[in-house]
Amino acid sequence: MNNANPNNHSVAIVGAGIAGLTCAKALSDCGLNVTVFDKARGPAGRTSTRRTDTGLQFDHGCQYFSPKDDRFRAAVQGWCEAGVVQPWHGRVVELVDGETTERPGSERFVGVPGMNAICKHIASGLEIQTQTRITRLERNAQWYLKSDDNSVGSFDHLVVAIPPTQAAELLAGVSTLSDQISAVQMNPCWTTMLAFSSPIGFEPDAALVQNSAISWIARNSSKPSRPDASDCWVVQASAEWSIENLEREADEVKTELLSEFQRVTGCGEINPVHNVAHRWRYAIPATPLSIDALVDADKSLVVCGDWCSGNRVESAFISGLAAADAVTVFSS
Repeated sequence: MNNANPNNHSVAIVGAGIAGLTCAKALSDCGLNVTVFDKARGPAGRTSTRRTDTGLQFDHGCQYFSPKDDRFRAAVQGWCEAGVVQPWHGRVVELVDGETTERPGSERFVGVPGMNAICKHIASGLEIQTQTRITRLERNAQWYLKSDDNSVGSFDHLVVAIPPTQAAELLAGVSTLSDQISAVQMNPCWTTMLAFSSPIGFEPDAALVQNSAISWIARNSSKPSRPDASDCWVVQASAEWSIENLEREADEVKTELLSEFQRVTGCGEINPVHNVAHRWRYAIPATPLSIDALVDADKSLVVCGDWCSGNRVESAFISGLAAADAVTVFSS
């Protein structure tokens, strides 16, 4: 990254997922004044972790990550040393009509004690305003951000790190980047979180599922530092099924996905002690862009996210770095 002199330049970042936080951390380390805004209660994005009052836990978004880029590998090593990431040695198979085939071994890492530990770690020391939905932008000599309730401030530079549909809506009429962003289609994903009082009898810890409404299942309790009193599973529907059933009620979805989970695993009609469905409306880009970040230099604006160049945690991380590089050019 280019080095920027601390010069009191202010940067607003909308979105506290991996991309937004990676950008924020890099810029803060360069001496810029950074404020991150996110509509959720805490930083995480798709690395969210769902916990219940009864002690159950589910990584209901991103399941794991496998570093390939040297920059991301170095970051993962640092997270391991900080104790917020560990390898996951679960047995992963491909499941086709009841037949299992072992998947080739690869490095798989997860946040501990939940996937959201990564974003919490990156966010440490940053100024983050949660439960703040940015709904309007104005650009004159600076960027003016407004939330549902009031103005949240003015900034020299702006980074937007949210799903493309939301980013395009926010930037409509403000930047021509909105047209390019609008072309990115995001597929949804229905996910249900299941817990059983005892092991269901399915030996693998995770499976890529074919010929089914389900595309992925994972025993969350097989991951390191997770509670193991119950047999907890995350079940993710395929993009096709999620699109077809996007507007259905969650209670209907969880019942249907439970039935399909019982079928593909062969566990029979074992009743779960917990079954809650969650809809990720903007989960995975159907066709990512082939650029790490989008830049509107005339307006000191950068847009980033995993959908710019891929669909993985690593893609979000690299996009965040690219966004930070662009902002350092603006502020130099």
